[in-house]
Amino acid sequence: MTDRELYSTLPPRVRRFMMVLWTAALAGGVIALTSHERLVVTACLIVVFALVAAIPPIQIPTGGIRAPNLALWTVVAVLWQPGEAGLGVGIGACVGLLLFRRSELWRAANNGSFWGLSVMVASWTAHAIMPQLTHQLNFLTLAASAVGAVISFKVVNEGFVSIWTSRRYARPFFAEWRGAVFRNWQSQLLSAPLSVLVGALDARLGGGVAAGLTLTGVTALTVPLARQELESYYRSKAMLDEIVRAVGVALARVDPGADVHAERVSALAVETGRLLGLPDATLKALELAARLHDVGDIAPAAKLASEAERARMGARILAQFPDPAVAEMIRGHHDTNGTRAARDSRRPIVLRVARHLIPGFAYAAGTTLGTRVLAAAETYESARRGLGEFTAPHSEAESAAILSARADGPLDPAVVWTMLEVVRQRQLQDSVGAP
Repeated sequence: MTDRELYSTLPPRVRRFMMVLWTAALAGGVIALTSHERLVVTACLIVVFALVAAIPPIQIPTGGIRAPNLALWTVVAVLWQPGEAGLGVGIGACVGLLLFRRSELWRAANNGSFWGLSVMVASWTAHAIMPQLTHQLNFLTLAASAVGAVISFKVVNEGFVSIWTSRRYARPFFAEWRGAVFRNWQSQLLSAPLSVLVGALDARLGGGVAAGLTLTGVTALTVPLARQELESYYRSKAMLDEIVRAVGVALARVDPGADVHAERVSALAVETGRLLGLPDATLKALELAARLHDVGDIAPAAKLASEAERARMGARILAQFPDPAVAEMIRGHHDTNGTRAARDSRRPIVLRVARHLIPGFAYAAGTTLGTRVLAAAETYESARRGLGEFTAPHSEAESAAILSARADGPLDPAVVWTMLEVVRQRQLQDSVGAP
């Protein structure tokens, strides 16, 4: 959310959460100061993170923003003590947001508290695993320290963000937190090797304050480069949007109103996929697949074909699409093998966790899950608008009942229950926003 907002206009439950958050951050700062943390280190880290805040974040096409700072946060957690790291990151970020981004005071204090407390926990975790960098380095322990810092930062920071989201927008906390924690582990863990390298260099240089601050500063200089790479990645994704719009124009000529239906399916599918913890790349593929799921209707033989056949036609049309997951989701979203869907949703927990951690496994599992999300989203929106197999529009309650009835048949039950929660939260937000 980028619009400016007065603190006094926030709901009371949000203000109460922020008061607790700020109190915890201040308490952490007081404890850090009384534990004789090095003030010169804290002061230097404040300057570093105030300057880093001048680098604008990147808008994610599927929603939200991203600041490519995790590698720097992890390095700080490994090199410095919890008090130094937490105060430096928290105060520095708050000051930088006020100076360079003209953020409201409460928003700057929120973000500074989120990041400061998260880095403090990450530093505590890293130093619990490896108390001190020495010349006799144990690289395995150093790697475990860096990975521990990444994991603890993500778990704690996403927890704060999910509490904020649940209180601000009346969304379910656990679903938000679970989805965020399990999303994009592969890219998050890529920051750990840099922390191992910087930690090893710091040990080689004697582990002094000057060496550590120099290495921290050098790492901070890489943030603009990381942002540039991330921006290029999302720019290439934006080019796909242009292709999708062109195809959508052609589809709207064949089937007027298809564009509105596609946008509704896409919004519902992406929000459900986000709560299920799909990574950003799969969410983007799901968004595009949802917007193009009826592209088979432009085929010459579409009028005589079944819905499943039209879906396969659409997949053939998009066979050369840059992301093969888009065509795969479109091809499979009319598969009615409900027994397989139900059985897969109850796989052992070790396999469900593995799909988030192993890139190849995650890609295949994410594409399959995205297909099932698309199937459920199209079913709900088609029922609401009276499209496809539905001869007349249904109410929200009737559409939800149709979705529920198919949870143990053609649709994946885990997807259905998550999507129904999304629908319920939408209704709640609409009722709150109604005059």
